Amino acid sequence: MLFPRYAISLAIEGRHLLLPRGAGKSNDALWTVVGLIVIAAHVAVIIPVFFYLAYTVSRVFPVLAIVESHPSYELVSLQENSGIDRHLSSPSIEEADAPAPAYTTSSLRDLHQLVKRTDRLWLRQRGLAAFTVYHVANRLIAEGLGSIPFVPGSVWHIIAALLTVQLNTAWIHVVITPPKATPFWKRILDFGVVFKATAPATVLYCAATELAYLGPWHAIQLINVAIVTPGAAGVRIPNSLWKVVVTLGIYLAIQAFVCVPTLVILTRIQASLLSENEETIIPVDRTFGEEKGGMGPGLSIAGAWKSFNGSWARFYKLSIKIFALIIGVEVAVCAVIGLEFLIFWATMAPHGH
Repeated sequence: MLFPRYAISLAIEGRHLLLPRGAGKSNDALWTVVGLIVIAAHVAVIIPVFFYLAYTVSRVFPVLAIVESHPSYELVSLQENSGIDRHLSSPSIEEADAPAPAYTTSSLRDLHQLVKRTDRLWLRQRGLAAFTVYHVANRLIAEGLGSIPFVPGSVWHIIAALLTVQLNTAWIHVVITPPKATPFWKRILDFGVVFKATAPATVLYCAATELAYLGPWHAIQLINVAIVTPGAAGVRIPNSLWKVVVTLGIYLAIQAFVCVPTLVILTRIQASLLSENEETIIPVDRTFGEEKGGMGPGLSIAGAWKSFNGSWARFYKLSIKIFALIIGVEVAVCAVIGLEFLIFWATMAPHGH
């Protein structure tokens, strides 16, 4: 950002050349205006970037990666197949290996281009209205129920998630389908249908998130009792450092091996409730590799788990890329702001400011 540097230099050096003596108050006012312009320029750049990272990259990209699926076979009608059965066992036919399907959601760049092509809204705010309504409703219900004494807060969080599962499912459907003029609240499915299909998976995911929150805390309590002086002879590591390392390790392990699988299961079950008449912006196997016949709409937990086989590595790699991107952007923004602050201080100091 070169603009702040030149604006600051021009404002400070130019005031001594163009303004008469005794215009100190005018100079201060000019400097205030320049400072406000610099702040406004930063806000105009930083807020959209962080909004894109916090919502589109952190929320929308994982949903698209979880839902994308390719059918493992191609459906052929019996009429079309009647004349080729006798040739299947012929030794003259060479079997050709089908190429592995290319996943759009394997690359952050491809995901960005996908969202850019299919969402013309400002900041690519796909599904933002549904997402906001869902989280506000969830928070209001959880806080309202949380005022009831003698009941753990985790119980109310699970109940709030179950009561708002319609809104969460509607958000998933908005994210994976092309933009429509129909408002999201008209796409909300029947509560009974959604609840029956998603309730067990919702409870599992809420329990996993509670475990990620409480697990490291209880581990710290055990560490405080079991580890008094963790360093043996030689280099002694402070107890606080041990606690940080252990807590971080436990938290990451729970996130990777408990929270992520339950999120995948819940999201794929919700996506399976999408009507077959609805188009999607990514390839989606509407059966998710499972014949549901007679079991009601939506995948089962086991079906959602099995249908994601072969995609775990892809999703974990994407999650690492998202984490690295967010950390990299935050570090870069902090470095730029710090550099500008140093330039600001170096420019102002000789003039008594």
